Amino acid sequence: MCPPAVQGMLKSVDGVSNCEIDFNKKTATVTVSKDVDPALLASSVTGRFTAKVAQ
Repeated sequence: MCPPAVQGMLKSVDGVSNCEIDFNKKTATVTVSKDVDPALLASSVTGRFTAKVAQ
């Protein structure tokens, strides 16, 4: 899965204002403009690869 695709999936979640993907570290840093359930972020990309939320 390419970083732009992952970024697009995360940005489609209501409340996500920015998303930066680090392909080498296999991480995404997500900025939200309102309360967003972390499980919703993870579920927006699961099924394609493993996702977990670190706070």
